[in-house]
Amino acid sequence: MSATAASRGGRPHARDTVQSIGRAVDLLRLIATRGARGARISDLVAWSGLAAPTAHRILKSLQAEGLVTHTASHEYRIGPLAYELGLAAAVRPDPADLCAPVLEDLAQRTGHPTHLLVPSGLEVVCVQRAVPASYQVRPSASEAMRRRGGEAAAPRWVGGVGVRRPIGVAAGGQAILSEMPDAEVEQILAANTDAYRRYFTGPNEVRVAVERTRQMGYAVTASGTPRFVHLGVAVHDSEGKAVAALKILRPASGTRTGATDRLLPSLHRAASDLQRLSPFLPWPSP
Repeated sequence: MSATAASRGGRPHARDTVQSIGRAVDLLRLIATRGARGARISDLVAWSGLAAPTAHRILKSLQAEGLVTHTASHEYRIGPLAYELGLAAAVRPDPADLCAPVLEDLAQRTGHPTHLLVPSGLEVVCVQRAVPASYQVRPSASEAMRRRGGEAAAPRWVGGVGVRRPIGVAAGGQAILSEMPDAEVEQILAANTDAYRRYFTGPNEVRVAVERTRQMGYAVTASGTPRFVHLGVAVHDSEGKAVAALKILRPASGTRTGATDRLLPSLHRAASDLQRLSPFLPWPSP
């Protein structure tokens, strides 16, 4: 124990405790971006900038508390305690549940998966999704819709509820950024520079995409596999502030056949339906 620690009776300094909490939350956010895949400690060290012993110590503490789990294949995933703590927030109306019928209707009318995303700090998080019951991805059988108990289960590339991404790397985040003042956008781009590198992009590319979104009235990006395209529009509250984004995922094969033009009216209509619900929705604070 250091002399400084001894002079405090072995107790950590309040500043050290706050710093440790911040680092733990950062690691939880990074793990959450990986969804069910989880993240290896080598990736978490690279992404967080923490020293490996520090990251390992924090992860061990989080694991002991049930906030993360460590799999046999050495990935860290969000643990059961995180879910249990989240249940305490369910005492208020859940925007995701209230919005579910709108997403379901949009998915059935368009025949494509839909997602609702909300901003969370420097990220966006998927809070609800809907996948048409008969949806299939062709021609790859490995990407076809898996069915469980007669209910469609989304392929891995669809993206799950709870998955987080730095705001701006995909269509949903770009739609939200396009509604923000330039000064606020620039602050976010600067703060997310390191995070963007993990998605093979940077502030300049996101800035161009945001400006394009403002001009077109919607955002469009390609997913990690080039066969899919994301279309996103902002969702506004009753005062006209962008509080969320609505996104459709469609095959890129329809690019030359006017697929986007056919989908946009339904996407905008659904966003308007969500805006009419906004007085009843306790949107999370950014």
